[in-house]
Amino acid sequence: YLLKPFSEDRVVQCLQRLRKKRAPGPSLPPRIVARRKKNLVFLNPNEIWAFEAADRLTFVHTKHGKFDLDLSLTAIENSLGERVVRVHRNWLVTAEHIKELEREHVDTTLFVGEGLGENAPGLHVPVSRDRSQVVKDLLLERATGIRRS
Repeated sequence: YLLKPFSEDRVVQCLQRLRKKRAPGPSLPPRIVARRKKNLVFLNPNEIWAFEAADRLTFVHTKHGKFDLDLSLTAIENSLGERVVRVHRNWLVTAEHIKELEREHVDTTLFVGEGLGENAPGLHVPVSRDRSQVVKDLLLERATGIRRS
C-alpha cells in the first residue's frame, strides 16, 4: 500500500512490486490426474481413449494402461465437453480415438484406440441400444466415403 503523500515514482514502484507477486508461473496444458496404486499419473486428454464406470469406481483407459479416477462420468463429461461422447451409461469415449463401429445382430460396439486390426492396441466399448443411432449419426456427420442409409 502507499502512504500519503506519495509521488508518481512511488506508485510505479508499488505497481512493479505487485506485478512481480502476481506473475504467473510456467503454464502447463490441462491434464487428467489419475491414480495407479499410491502414485499420481498425469495424462494428456488427447491420449485418453475412454472412461468407464464400474463397481462404484471410475477408470480411464489409455495406451499406457487403465487407471483409477476420483471423478464421476458426469463430472468428466462436463469438464471435457465435446471431446467425449456418452455411448453407454457406464462409458464415455474420446471421439478422436473411435476407429470402428461394429454391429452384430442388435449389439453395437466401438473399437477405441490406436490403429486398426486384431492386434491394434485399444478396447471394445459397448454402445447402448438407445444411443446406437445417435452415436452412428455423430460419427457420420462429418465423414465422407459411405452412403448414409
